[in-house]
Amino acid sequence: MIRKIVFIALALFFIGCESKTETPYQKAQKIVETIVSFHENLVRLSIHAIPKGETKSRIIACNVKKKIGIFSHPEDIQAITEKKTTLLHEDNKIDIT
Repeated sequence: MIRKIVFIALALFFIGCESKTETPYQKAQKIVETIVSFHENLVRLSIHAIPKGETKSRIIACNVKKKIGIFSHPEDIQAITEKKTTLLHEDNKIDIT
């Protein structure tokens, strides 16, 4: 399931790169919205990146708008740097990074 979502996200990103009128952030947001529209069981889907001119990773796209711009949490950084999936239980939800 996770690999399928990642593949879809990458495919949509590269397809979206053809558009010259959208910023990378707008493209990323479109990817998130498209994936979430096909998977109604997803509570939150975020894309993290280090914005140009900055040194810390932030959420650059998310289906929960108030999360956009927030710095990445330690488990997000760990998943990225170690290339490992992290799993956290939060209330009655599972956070997979």
